[in-house]
Amino acid sequence: MMKQKIKLFLMIIMFCFPSTYLVGAPHALTYQIRGRLGDCLYAYSMAKWYSYKYKIPVLLTAFKYSDTLALSNYEVYLNDDLKKNFKHYVPIRSEQELVNQLKKSEPTLFEVSFRASVELGYQNKELPCLPKTARSSLVYFAARRYPEYGAELKKSFKPLKDLRLPSFPKDFITVAMHVRKGSCNDTPLSSCQYLDEDKKVACSDEKKMIDRRFPLKFPPEQYYADQIIKLSDVLNEAPLYVYIFTDDKNPELIVSRLKKRVDRQNIVFACHQGPNNYSNNLIDDIYVMATFDCLIRPDSYFSWISQMVGSHKLIIFPQKAKWINDHMLMMTDVGIIFCDQKTNETRYLGFNCVTAEHRKLVKKLLLNKQAFVQSK
Repeated sequence: MMKQKIKLFLMIIMFCFPSTYLVGAPHALTYQIRGRLGDCLYAYSMAKWYSYKYKIPVLLTAFKYSDTLALSNYEVYLNDDLKKNFKHYVPIRSEQELVNQLKKSEPTLFEVSFRASVELGYQNKELPCLPKTARSSLVYFAARRYPEYGAELKKSFKPLKDLRLPSFPKDFITVAMHVRKGSCNDTPLSSCQYLDEDKKVACSDEKKMIDRRFPLKFPPEQYYADQIIKLSDVLNEAPLYVYIFTDDKNPELIVSRLKKRVDRQNIVFACHQGPNNYSNNLIDDIYVMATFDCLIRPDSYFSWISQMVGSHKLIIFPQKAKWINDHMLMMTDVGIIFCDQKTNETRYLGFNCVTAEHRKLVKKLLLNKQAFVQSK
């Protein structure tokens, strides 16, 4: 109730005295609307990063589903009256551009480009892949490194409605797996899904196929089978409950194929039952994914939201890919993030092979998890 009163008070000030909102803050930030929910929230998170770092207010640009999230209560919406308070409108594609523009005294509205990225100053040897291939993971490390910023994002991303969380099997380590297949306006996939398949997918123009354009966003099922096997090895074959989140119309078929390919008795697979598509349970899926112990995901902003708001102990994601014989897409470099939710310590390692260091970190993070203890 108090938050609603505060928001109402700010809205009255904004509409009646639009310049008052910007007193002491001649500049403000907004962001570029592009793509689906995950893309929009990534752009918003970049604006929030610059807001946190340079103490500049963010003005909310509405996007689909923004009114279902808490940010619609915490932020002030940008409107035509507020726009009149700015002398300049400047697109920002990098932090250096923002720094240069902030030297100007005239009120300026900065629009953060979708392509902007966080600059944390990590050494390349510490995070060798992230600056080049995973902007979203850098945002995650920023949220972990600067807890106030991370808390702001979690608060903003929180859904307004109460969610019905699923009940998990007792004494299992839970794994959320986001299998993105292409939906809505996406073009079909061109890759075979498993190494032992040799039938090439027919297509009139393969350059337009979605996995040719965005290979890390659309890994084949081989990637998911490989990662769950490696994760099982790291966890000493502890009981795993693996739940498939997907935009595919037939998630049960994905479960059937993965179950056959993985073929391990310690792993139980599950998924949505009944009709499915990319917009079914969209908000619910994001936050249900966030409740699992582990997350295996593609380079998709949809599951990245779950990574940002979740309390996962392990996060696995692809970093590099190549095509084999022009018909099989393979993830050649995979990363794993270990997260200690109590101390906020975050470690990044490669996950192409299981090492003693992986096992040591897992033991530390899942020491009290009954499924892991029983498997030792």
